[in-house]
Amino acid sequence: MPSSTRESATNKTDVAASAVAPVSQARTGLWHRARRNHQMLIGMACVGTFALLALLAPVIAKDPTALDLMNDLLPPSTSAPFGTDELGRDQFSRIVYGGRVSLQVAMLAVGIGLVFGVPVGLIAGFYGERIDNLTMRIMDGLQAFPAVLLAIVIASVLGSGLTNAMIAIGIVSIPGFARLMRGQTLQIKETDYVLSARAVGASNRHIILRHILPNGVAPIIVAAAVSSAGAILTEASLSFVGLGARPPTPSWGGMLQTGYPYLGTAIWLSLFPGLAIAVTTLGLNFLGDGLRDVLDPKLRRGYN
Repeated sequence: MPSSTRESATNKTDVAASAVAPVSQARTGLWHRARRNHQMLIGMACVGTFALLALLAPVIAKDPTALDLMNDLLPPSTSAPFGTDELGRDQFSRIVYGGRVSLQVAMLAVGIGLVFGVPVGLIAGFYGERIDNLTMRIMDGLQAFPAVLLAIVIASVLGSGLTNAMIAIGIVSIPGFARLMRGQTLQIKETDYVLSARAVGASNRHIILRHILPNGVAPIIVAAAVSSAGAILTEASLSFVGLGARPPTPSWGGMLQTGYPYLGTAIWLSLFPGLAIAVTTLGLNFLGDGLRDVLDPKLRRGYN
């Protein structure tokens, strides 16, 4: 083969390799930073454990509503690892099935916040002026109330029940996502690549979907993880005051309310559901902090 042909083939190979390298390096770097982030690993372990227990609930747990009045208020033992409640129901089974309720609330409530909050913030930040002023004043009005108090008011209006509780928590989470997306939009729309897209005649729809939304999604992912922890706490608060899951549906907040009168004689009724809430919310917060460290370009230097 002539030397010129060999050199041409070599150059083409080098160009192809250089085009593929940045993509593979980006993926490898992201995975490398995730593995070295201990907070993220701990958070994933906590959340993953409860998600796995909730998924395997029919296999590893008993019927959470089965009554056994002859064995009420039993302390933790080999037959009942977390003891039994005042109606003889197995506490371990109720906590496992209660994890299903909490994770369901977190996903649906955060989903409502994302579906409504992100578009509102995106439109307000992109178009500005009157649309921005109107939408942000509405968001300010919602954020003027404490989140738990606003959720209680909305749940009281809608009525008690798990579905209404999820809707109430979702409505409360909308302003946070809206303001975060608005801030990201205001920052991204002034970048050089967006200004260049405008200069070549790109439509607003193209700029929003191809430039602003993809580049502003990382903080939204972090906020979703942290908001999931807040949703679980809020659901527990609503269930504690009787506005969440209705008995006999197992709920961590409802179990705390049931165990409150027995703190002096059967502390396990409140101890184990309280620990479940604490570990899950702590894991979600660790996961959110880890995602922030991995996805935020300003914080990546420490993981390279």
